[in-house]
Amino acid sequence: MILRRYLIERPHDEAQRYDAQVTKNSLPLPTSQRSAIGLEARRTLRAPYENLIVAGCNGAIVLLAWFTLPAAITGLMWNPHGPDSLAVAMLVWMVADVPATNVFGSDAVRIRAALSRPRQLQEMLRAKGIALWALAATVCVPIDVASGLASGRSVVQAAAIASAMALMPLAVLGLAAFAGALFAYHPIPLRTRYANDRGNPRRLVRWGILVTLPYVLVPALGQLAVIGLTALEHLCSVNVRHASTNTALTTLVVAMLLITLIINGASYRGLVVLVNRSMARLNSQLSNETL
Repeated sequence: MILRRYLIERPHDEAQRYDAQVTKNSLPLPTSQRSAIGLEARRTLRAPYENLIVAGCNGAIVLLAWFTLPAAITGLMWNPHGPDSLAVAMLVWMVADVPATNVFGSDAVRIRAALSRPRQLQEMLRAKGIALWALAATVCVPIDVASGLASGRSVVQAAAIASAMALMPLAVLGLAAFAGALFAYHPIPLRTRYANDRGNPRRLVRWGILVTLPYVLVPALGQLAVIGLTALEHLCSVNVRHASTNTALTTLVVAMLLITLIINGASYRGLVVLVNRSMARLNSQLSNETL
């Protein structure tokens, strides 16, 4: 009886509270990219604080692992990148969670309203990536600068390499968002989801795959970004362990910025094209509050 009440009866009340919270926290559609970023910042600082919780928890897990596990293990888990290794690992893993992939289902009410408005949809999706990136960069850039200074870098070199490194998630998040366009789901409380889907194992498996997907997809994309940054550093004659000229550092930051803007812009434009081609399916997924 107690188990039945916990798994079946209580989820009904919990679902009602969740729906009320979603309605209460709904924000208007943006009128520009600037307003989209502002609205997403407000949403980040409102309950249920999804971005803050996942970024904070993932960052804490990386820090704990970094300082407690042997170097041989952390070297296998995260691609070594000189003094920047800790900051790079945190930067990638702080955004490697469901807010990176489930960008549609986590804000279903507003996204549905914007499905037929490509410009506003693109602004909203880009703002979601920027908001998550800003949380990670705010923590990781100071860590990388401090690590660089401790390793003997000048202030200019430490700041330049940290700036180039911090741009990586902006490219990664635009690509990761495609998973959300293909397979959207609502962030329903666990007990409610079990109550809804206990007779439908396929939906439970679908949900299980999708909530674990970002822990595979985002780090994989992050590794590609690290490889790209390393190659760019070699092309620009920047050595992360030794002094580099100001010209080389400037070239690195400018080149990384241009590449990031190109990938980011192409990703969100492609995302809107994909949404237009699969609007009926996506609208059906977003309108199904039990999915």
